[in-house]
Amino acid sequence: MKMFLPLVTVLAALFSLGAQANPIVSGRNAWFFNGGYFVKGIASQSWSQTVEGQDRYQYVEDERTNQYVGLYDASRKLNVRLYADRMEVSGPTSALYDLERTGHWDDRRIFVWSETPQQKSHGMFQLYAGQIYKEVLVVNNKVTNIYYREQYRDDQYIQILNPQNNLMLTLTNGEVDTKTATGFLRALFRGNW
Repeated sequence: MKMFLPLVTVLAALFSLGAQANPIVSGRNAWFFNGGYFVKGIASQSWSQTVEGQDRYQYVEDERTNQYVGLYDASRKLNVRLYADRMEVSGPTSALYDLERTGHWDDRRIFVWSETPQQKSHGMFQLYAGQIYKEVLVVNNKVTNIYYREQYRDDQYIQILNPQNNLMLTLTNGEVDTKTATGFLRALFRGNW
């Protein structure tokens, strides 16, 4: 039981101002296709594409309409448009957009949060592979990755467990709660799907 006390103390210290956190993301931030996905990053306009569990390409969001989200990959001079049901691309030699693949939006697979600027912390939980979630935690510009396994999901929340320290987190549309062997600590931080 004593081994969990330091973890709870650290979490409470990191997120003690969680009630003052600012949600930074809502709507069309994760787009999935067979074998991979696009996900909006912590930085307001950054996106990454993951294929078969490997980060592959980096994008910048350059357009957002009611119909699609437009992305640009400067390294390949590639434009991408993500629609509700398909992805279209335009390469460096053509201004025309062609159907690349089918897919869909699913913001329940990513949860992004931001603290006040004074705390210098922010992060995100994203579906990594199968039922594994990766938390990208940034505190004072230091990045830490922590992995969790999904335990339960319904329309209201998702529960994920870090088996190394037996830390259970509950992600709802608005906050992250936690439960450890030493008790229940509500609202670690605020955020959105």
